[in-house]
Amino acid sequence: TALGGITTQSSEIQPVDFTITATTISKWKSDAADVQVISGDVTISANTTMGPAKITGNLYINTGKTLTLTGTLWVAGTFDTGSNAVVRLDSGYGGYSGIFIVDGVMQVHSNVALQGSGSAGSYLLVLGTCGPSHVPSCLLETSPAMDVKNNVSGAILYASEGLLEVDNNVDLVEVIAYKLLLKPGATVTYELGLANAIFTSGPSGGVRVSGWKEVE
Repeated sequence: TALGGITTQSSEIQPVDFTITATTISKWKSDAADVQVISGDVTISANTTMGPAKITGNLYINTGKTLTLTGTLWVAGTFDTGSNAVVRLDSGYGGYSGIFIVDGVMQVHSNVALQGSGSAGSYLLVLGTCGPSHVPSCLLETSPAMDVKNNVSGAILYASEGLLEVDNNVDLVEVIAYKLLLKPGATVTYELGLANAIFTSGPSGGVRVSGWKEVE
């Protein structure tokens, strides 16, 4: 229902580029794969520390378990969690932010925490590359690129090619997507723009990206 008057813009709004380029994503993937390649599917059934690494299959985190990232993690398959799972950056990141890349469909279930290192200014960037070029359903509500359920908190979510669906009682730092569906009760609190986040491949050092800005 539209209230008030409706006007039609005389010219189409021109698109702008996403803040993270394909070249940057490829570099982050290379940083992960150059250190360790884990073949097949991985299930986190106990609290685990991982990264930098590439997982060639799918990643699943059991209910209540914690995955601590010590470097960029790249999942070539899908990502799924049980409820109350945690994905967080190692404290060694300090004030830097870290990267978690998923090529396939991503489902984050209820009460999952996606956290930085615990230091001010540290965030976890969850970057989904699922798009219609390789998974046509990534733009559909029945199979979105990212599906984030109730009471998930923290993180920057980035889905530049697909649909990002946010259910009720989700509180996120920032959301960037090709297509965004906000369910009733969802909250996106923009604490920062990517201009204010500095990303590193891990606490041991490596490439970092700074100087981004979002353009109007």
